[in-house]
Amino acid sequence: MIDTAERKALVAEWHRLQAEPPPRDRRAIGCMSVVLALALGALGPALAGLAGFDPPQPLKLGAAIALGLVFLVGVFFGVFAGSGRFAHDLQRAERALEWLAAHADKGSPEERRKQVVALLLHAYCTDGPSTVNTIDFGKARERLGGALPYVLAAEKALRTDIGIYPVFTDSKVRLPG
Repeated sequence: MIDTAERKALVAEWHRLQAEPPPRDRRAIGCMSVVLALALGALGPALAGLAGFDPPQPLKLGAAIALGLVFLVGVFFGVFAGSGRFAHDLQRAERALEWLAAHADKGSPEERRKQVVALLLHAYCTDGPSTVNTIDFGKARERLGGALPYVLAAEKALRTDIGIYPVFTDSKVRLPG
């Protein structure tokens, strides 16, 4: 069972970790690059004509190639770069899981609390409209070994106190609070 002081410390650690800035989202770079390339490609010739400028053919070809490259880079960043959030959350959850499996009851209470909260917070990744698991909960349960009872108690306390998603506890069980 977790006492009141530990519950408050768990909640404080949860809020501290949640307040950390997320990884930089590079999708906006891609979106703006695509919009810029399309706008300049569509409006560039018309604007040049209005200004009375008729560029030579090699300049037109060079501009078209440059805009094509900007467009392709934009598509790459928009589709493949992503926010990096999943990789960040996966790394944080794995690191916490490894620490807890290796230290169980041997580590300092403060470090154990930090690692438990990191594991529970980063067990899911919400990036846009979807939420996915970053770890296999069944395998993580096995890896936790002697640390599992504290992890379960901390999760139950955080579910009751601030309503976190269930990770290792049964989501169908209605906790008091």
